[in-house]
Amino acid sequence: MNPRKLGGVLAGLLMIACGAGIRPASAPADWVPTLDLPSAERIALAADDARRLAYERDDPAPLEGHYAPALLALESHHLAGLAQRGSAVEETPRERRVVHLGAAAGRAEIVLSVGGRQRRAAPGILARPWSAFLRQWDLELVWEGGRWLVDAERDLPPDRWWK
Repeated sequence: MNPRKLGGVLAGLLMIACGAGIRPASAPADWVPTLDLPSAERIALAADDARRLAYERDDPAPLEGHYAPALLALESHHLAGLAQRGSAVEETPRERRVVHLGAAAGRAEIVLSVGGRQRRAAPGILARPWSAFLRQWDLELVWEGGRWLVDAERDLPPDRWWK
């Protein structure tokens, strides 16, 4: 292989590894990554899947490994309330894409646009009909314990949506 092409390939692999949070061997011990778009999309989609599963089951367990401890405690409390009322939210996404990424060393903000169908469900009650939804989910990530975790999240109101 041409040495120039090989150098380009190696540089590309290094950029992918750094964006995913893999510490280069030559980096200092206090190195903190900056998130790139492909890694941000992978993390946001995994967090969205975990959130959806947690709300379908009224169980915070799927959020572990995706949410920072303080946010996990808050979501656990919220999900316990839903479980006590016997309410669950079912979602079927049809389209998901990152519409905004702001990243700095060790922190990132991702806005994930999610569209599909949803309904509320409760045991022993006929499921409500499906309704269409479109939301933009704003996630703040922090690099903690050698991985990216959701530190804060909220659904954006339509007047604050990214295009």
